[in-house]
Amino acid sequence: MSTDSVLWISAMGQGIYGFNLKTPEVKPVIYLKNKLTSSVLADREGNIWISTVDEGLYMIPVWGKKVAIINRENGLSDNLCYALSKRIDGELLIGQKKGKIQSVSNEKLFDVKMPEYDSVYNIVHRIISRGDDVWIAMDGGLVHQNLKTGCNHFVNCRDLPNSIKKMSGVKNIALGENQIYFDNGFAIMEYPAKCPADSIYLADNLNVKFNRIYSIYCDYSNRIWYGTIVGLQSKKDTIFSDHSEENYLLAGRINSIAETEDSVLVLGTHGHGILFYKNGKILKRVTIADGLCDDICRRLVVHKNCIYACTPSGVSVLFYSNGKVQKIQNINTGNFLPSNDVNDVFADDMDISVATMEGVAIIAQSDLNSIEPFVPLLYITGVRVNGDINLPESKRILRYDENSFRFNFIGIYFQKPDEVNYRYRLKSDQAWQSTENTTLEFSFLTSGTYNFQLQARILTGEWSPVRSFLFTISPPFWGTWWFRLSTIIIFLSIVYFAVKRRLKNVRERIEEKAKIEKQITELEQQALQTMMDPHFIFNVMNSIQHFINANDKEAANHYLTDFAKLIRMNLTISYKRFIPLEEEISYLELYLSFEKLRFGDKLTYEIVVDPAIDVSETTIAVMMIQPFIENAVWHGILPMKEVGHIIIQIHKMADKLLKITIEDNGIGINEKFILNDYQMLIKESHALSMTLQRLKLFAKLSPHELYIRFRHVHPKQEYKGTIVEMLLPAMFY
Repeated sequence: MSTDSVLWISAMGQGIYGFNLKTPEVKPVIYLKNKLTSSVLADREGNIWISTVDEGLYMIPVWGKKVAIINRENGLSDNLCYALSKRIDGELLIGQKKGKIQSVSNEKLFDVKMPEYDSVYNIVHRIISRGDDVWIAMDGGLVHQNLKTGCNHFVNCRDLPNSIKKMSGVKNIALGENQIYFDNGFAIMEYPAKCPADSIYLADNLNVKFNRIYSIYCDYSNRIWYGTIVGLQSKKDTIFSDHSEENYLLAGRINSIAETEDSVLVLGTHGHGILFYKNGKILKRVTIADGLCDDICRRLVVHKNCIYACTPSGVSVLFYSNGKVQKIQNINTGNFLPSNDVNDVFADDMDISVATMEGVAIIAQSDLNSIEPFVPLLYITGVRVNGDINLPESKRILRYDENSFRFNFIGIYFQKPDEVNYRYRLKSDQAWQSTENTTLEFSFLTSGTYNFQLQARILTGEWSPVRSFLFTISPPFWGTWWFRLSTIIIFLSIVYFAVKRRLKNVRERIEEKAKIEKQITELEQQALQTMMDPHFIFNVMNSIQHFINANDKEAANHYLTDFAKLIRMNLTISYKRFIPLEEEISYLELYLSFEKLRFGDKLTYEIVVDPAIDVSETTIAVMMIQPFIENAVWHGILPMKEVGHIIIQIHKMADKLLKITIEDNGIGINEKFILNDYQMLIKESHALSMTLQRLKLFAKLSPHELYIRFRHVHPKQEYKGTIVEMLLPAMFY
């Protein structure tokens, strides 16, 4: 079989031979050596599938043909790789756990001699080389090696005056023109870039502000930049600068700092992508939305016009020129990497070496431009309705109760099936929804036309062409246009007749109210005509005449003035239906004063008003109380020999409601008045007739039940006394 200029030959018992047809003189690459292979096949992704007689099926990923993977299978001490660099002699250095460094030379692995350190957690975080010097940052401290002098020692630090200690927990290294800078997370030290003859040369503390440090870098102008948990800071000579206030994006954690050839700082953030910064301004921000693998950037490496960003989701290569990012290519498990969890990158003109948690991948620079984003094949494998069998293609118009769907689908990617993700929507005008499942269920969809659309991609790659499934759920009869039209017509008809009936009722109520108002007016006129009883007027005039004959001018003038006032009040209220309660009380007091004038000491009275009532702001119907007081005087107190007493109490009961109680200690009212039969009272007592009829008419206009009730105070005694209770309408302003 021939694929990609490679001829694949299966040799029974000797594995698979891969001959490069472009260089036939080069020895073939042998896969599955000494295996009993039977056949070989290439899929559309470029993966090679090899079947064996007795050991099943093997797959050689497409990237396995173009990338060299260094891991435990070919001699690496551990798959967890944290740091990379190349020495001047071309050997690739790989930093691992336990302070272990291995080098790769001529496809062979060697252990690099390191100073002894007893911690098993001694992770190598960074390796930098320049010329013959190599600096290694690890938890055990900073190691300085030189190929010529052979020095290989931990760097000691000057902590306090006359104090020397070994610095531990070194995380980062930055090269300056004559100095090397390193940190342990909280302090930055400087050390000569040239390996001194004296191996106990001390590093000096730069005394930067105390913050958690995640990255350091020395730019072309020899300014020290360092990223902290509270943002970007720098030091030039003896001046410290805090740049976190220049932009909110500079106030967060900065994991890595690099510099382009045109002196633009490249900042790798912990969640905000990559920032391009110069002269106090952010020139550009690159995120996932622009094609970046991940917004968390662990480390940045610049080589010529390429910026390599190490992320938990692979490596993003940003092609930078003329101050702009021209394009972004991603390296991940979909093309070259054994793992997307990337810690470091080393790039030169020949290769790109990537340190991952599954080993080191070495990719030729020439192969980088051959990366083509792979798009998985996508299929909708089945559509079930209401849990039944798959829906055939011919049936796309469904009943209203066939409205629960289950879609099964699959995106084919042989290398990493779990890295396929999907997005979908039910209608073309809806937003896309993401999922990693290969099954979607939609229950109780409403009637209408739907176009189920589906796409797949690998990680953050390109989306596949849209797969769609168009179907229609028919509405029930009550959802059809003719049913809705009929319902609207019926509803409008009901509304029309209801409104018509309502208007008729309103007119009838208005007419009824006008009729009641007319009756009330007529009764009020009759009541006003009987307000001044002739006997009462005659008695008052006799009393005043008595004072004149007795030459009691003061008393005569006083009562004559009050009598004129009473007459004037009668004339005033004769034009009103409601008067203020204050005027009503004044009228009653004036009336009772004249009755007392006639009775003398035989009559006493008092008027008690609820303190909650504002008598000046409360109105009451005219001539509703006086007739009952007159009855109490004439029919209750006059016939008895003892002193008569009348108590009038006025209470506020509810909104627009007053309770009036008139109590006397007279002989008592006739038993027939206690029956509370209004019709009988109206027929039997002409004196009460007009008041009771007015109250009955008021009750029709009031939301409350209005009444007049009679009862005896002492039913078993000779002088039974009478209590009249009235619930009358009122208005409160």
